[in-house]
Amino acid sequence: MQVIDTPALSSTRWIKAAFQLLRQQPIAWLGLMAAWLLVSFFIMIVPFIGLSTMHLLQPAFFAGFMLACRDQEAGKPVRPAHLFAAFHLGHRTIRSLLMIGAVGLLIGTLMGLALAGIGMPLEFARDPNGLPDLQAINAAMKGKEWLVILGFFLTLLQMGIFWFAPPLLAFKPMPPSHALRWSFFAFLSNFMPMILFAVMMLGSFFLAAFSLIGLILWMPILAISNYTSYQTVFRE
Repeated sequence: MQVIDTPALSSTRWIKAAFQLLRQQPIAWLGLMAAWLLVSFFIMIVPFIGLSTMHLLQPAFFAGFMLACRDQEAGKPVRPAHLFAAFHLGHRTIRSLLMIGAVGLLIGTLMGLALAGIGMPLEFARDPNGLPDLQAINAAMKGKEWLVILGFFLTLLQMGIFWFAPPLLAFKPMPPSHALRWSFFAFLSNFMPMILFAVMMLGSFFLAAFSLIGLILWMPILAISNYTSYQTVFRE
């Protein structure tokens, strides 16, 4: 297996290819995304362990998205059942995916605690309607804008470490440590396209968040881009 150093603008091709796959089976992909959100929501509301369990399972769900993309390219339909397709890859693969989720949860927790330790508020005030109080947030973050920038780059680093792990484990069973090493190496080798991809997806998220339809379309683009970027970056 080989990692390809791609040009910075490769990230635009990842998104374009993802949109083309979405356009071929839009209803099927929206159904798969709806199943993902519904299952994640019901897991998350389980007392005490729900949120942690949801984080543990996300790599397995994304591996299912990768299998859905492969099946679509083979002429097969995308189904909501693809959400659990990774659970049929064998106990070693699913264990590796769960371990990836556990490592991600640990790193995310440590990052949050580190940011809180240097001044990032853990919670923000809410208005009477239960929504975030923008004035209170602005007051709390005044003079701490650099923490937002630091948080963005730490999140980008975490994404880089884990981004290619689900497709690697879905298509090439390996120990989780190997998947993380390959994923991080691919991230470093394609640092500029990954940075541009993150900026474009973040910007499009804020634009999509203004409408429900935009947000519904944004989610499958993100999921499918995981597959299209993997196809470009990794070669036999």
